[in-house]
Amino acid sequence: MKQKEKDVLTEMSKLQTFFMVLCYVELIAGIVFIVKTTIAGMEYSKGRDSNYGLVGFIYSTLLVAFIFSVLFGVYKLLGYVKSLQTQEMLLTDDKTTRTEKEFKNNSWYCSCGRRNPNYVGTCACGKLKP
Repeated sequence: MKQKEKDVLTEMSKLQTFFMVLCYVELIAGIVFIVKTTIAGMEYSKGRDSNYGLVGFIYSTLLVAFIFSVLFGVYKLLGYVKSLQTQEMLLTDDKTTRTEKEFKNNSWYCSCGRRNPNYVGTCACGKLKP
């Protein structure tokens, strides 16, 4: 793997870690938000025939769940992209190395200096395979 490719993977790992930290922060802040919204709704509905505490709880829980889902989805997506990039880099390196080795092992040199595959019987200059 080249240095530039390694740098890209390192940056991808840092970004993925950042989104994981964001997920944890959002969960903690979300729980605080849910509790505060539920308590505020219960305080507001005292002496009334309404249940704003339950409404506040449901609303805030759905909001926190949505935000967490988006952040966690981005985190997982970055993981998949990093995995695909790693596989692509490894396959590209392996393919190039394998092809060069196969060509070196399965070729012959003409007296003119050209290298030809074994399945070719004549060189481009017109001379026969030795």
